[in-house]
Parts: sequence; structure tokens; C-alpha cells
Amino acid sequence: MEGIKKNKKLWGRELLEEIEKSSNIIIAGVDSVHDDDGALSSFLEDWYETYGGMFSSTNPSKEEKIEFIKKILKLNEKDEYGLESSYEKAFLGMCKNIEDIELIKTYYKHEDPDDEGYYDEFFLSLYGKIGDNEKFLEFSKDKAFSVARIRKLIQLERFEEALKECEKQKEFSEEIENMKIELLRKFSRSKELRELLFNLADKTEDMSYVKKLKKECNKGEWNKYLEKLIANAIKNNWKAFVSRIYFNEEDYKNAYEYSKSMSETDYLERLAKKLSKGHPDYSCQILKKLCFKNIGYGSGWPYKKAGQLLKDLNSAN
Repeated sequence: MEGIKKNKKLWGRELLEEIEKSSNIIIAGVDSVHDDDGALSSFLEDWYETYGGMFSSTNPSKEEKIEFIKKILKLNEKDEYGLESSYEKAFLGMCKNIEDIELIKTYYKHEDPDDEGYYDEFFLSLYGKIGDNEKFLEFSKDKAFSVARIRKLIQLERFEEALKECEKQKEFSEEIENMKIELLRKFSRSKELRELLFNLADKTEDMSYVKKLKKECNKGEWNKYLEKLIANAIKNNWKAFVSRIYFNEEDYKNAYEYSKSMSETDYLERLAKKLSKGHPDYSCQILKKLCFKNIGYGSGWPYKKAGQLLKDLNSAN
């Protein structure tokens, strides 16, 4: 596979025929492969995209393109394992212009009952492949692919349009909100940026937004946001989030108070180490909890880990 991809000077009709024969052999042998990690579907995507690219390199006529599309569809018909999206990569490989896309649309009518937007998303990828940005933006707007549309506008450095698209969104999308963060920063709209980061932290319990928000604030602003974040998290019973916020503020005593129901070993170990100087009694409580937790897992590595924690416990004492 890698040899074929790297040596495009060997591409031609003769090799294309061999690839076609090999494709039939591969499909015939699919039921012999245990694909627990998805390696087969990944290989097939690579294989068929290369197959389509090789076909396109032979400068086929319209009739030959139609015949090729039908061949791929026949291969799809033989599939009994839900690998159809891998075979369709051949269309991505063969696609060079709008005419190719329209030709594929004529013959390929993929319907996925579990994902109504799949068919449209596939054709959006074809517009991206041929580099027709305006058609991509038009299609993404018609089919309501907001994330793809905003990302493309940013790629084209049409930042004002991208921000307007972000602001139009009524349903929450963390991906769009993250693109909006960068756009607000680009336009130096600091107040809106802080509010957005606060809302994301408040909605997702994600400490990365808390840390970003703190960087955007002066001390007075941060204290106000911090108070609101903690109050809302306590109201929602997000004790682990409250603990992490206090930890980030180096208030380890309060971090401990809200950590009692937590089970994240790495975090609790770090907290115990921070508490060992000012509050060794709390540090010992955490370390004892972790010792018993590891002993409960059984022999071997957990016992060794419990032994290490015991040393830390003795040090804290």
C-alpha cells in the first residue's frame, strides 16, 4: 500500500487493473479478519482513496467515470460488515472538479438511517477536496453544517463573517464556542471573551476554561468570577469541580473539604502532597484512603503502590 502511494510514476491502467482485482479479493476475505481495533476499515479507506486517485490519474472519459462509480457501488453491495464508508473513499480519490461531484451525486444515493446528515457530509468533503471554497460555504449553509462552515471561514481569514456565524448559533456547541474564543481574542473583545469563558466553565466543569478565564482577568475581575463559579458549582453539587477550583487557587484546605467523595488517584495524591506541609492531618486522611483502595485491588502492583503511599503517610506524620 505504501509503495503504491509513494511511487505515483508507476500509476497507470495496468496497475489499476491489478488494484481492481485486489479489491475484489480483499472484500471476499473480509470475514476472515478480526477488526476489533478498526485497523481493517482504516486500511480500506486508504486503499480505496488510492484506488480512486489512481483511476483519476488515467484521465478517464465521462463514460469511464460512470463505469468506475458503478464498479465501486457493486463492491459496496458485496459488503456485509458495515464498511460502506470505507469503500466510498474511492469517490473522494477520483474527484477532481464540480463535474465529478455531480456525476457521483447522480449514481451514489447513500442513506444512513442512523445519521440523516451523513450523505450531505460526504459531499461536503468532496467540495473540500476540490478546493471550491464558495461551493463549500454555500453547501454547508444550505445543509446547516455550522461547524464546518465557520472553520472554513476562519481558514479563509474571513474572521468577521465567522464571528457572525458563531453568534447566530442557538444550540450549544462547545466546538463553535471554542472557535468564538479565538475570534473574540482576535478582535480584542475582552469583556465578551471573559463572559464566554465563564459560561463555558460554568456549563462544562472543565478546568481548562477556568484557567483561561483567570489569565484574561485582573485580580478584581477574577475574584468576582471565582465567587460566582464556586457558588454555582456548590449549588449544582459539583464537589469535584469545586475542589479543583480551590486547588488551582492554592487553597488546599478547601480543596480537601470538597474532595472527600472523589476517587481520581492522581489528583488526590497531588492534593495530599500539597497538604502535607500546612495540614498533615488532612494529607494523612487522603493517603490512608488511597492505601486501602490499592490494597482492595489485590496483589502485585497495587500492593507496591500501597507501600509507596505508606512511606508518604509516615513522612506526613
